[in-house]
Amino acid sequence: MSRLRLIDKATPTAKQAVIERIKQMANPREELQCPRCGCRTYLMIYNGATLQGGKMRHGTELHRCVCENCYKRGTVQSLLPEKLRVVKEPKPRRTKPKLIK
Repeated sequence: MSRLRLIDKATPTAKQAVIERIKQMANPREELQCPRCGCRTYLMIYNGATLQGGKMRHGTELHRCVCENCYKRGTVQSLLPEKLRVVKEPKPRRTKPKLIK
């Protein structure tokens, strides 16, 4: 029976070092940024778009704000954060006053 053991992390390649440096850079305009590759370009993918009166009418939205660089490589990575809004805690319910007989 072989034993499993941990190995040290490999030193990052030049490409990986650049990607990590880009991901750590300050984002002054609060742009959407891919957590995987650091890219700031995104795609909106629609199915069934048509032309009506010379204008494009979008069909069903398949993906929203998907990283362009990751999509070209075959991975769908969303740029939107997991939680889109802050959920407030519910207010405590008022109890009904008891009737006094």
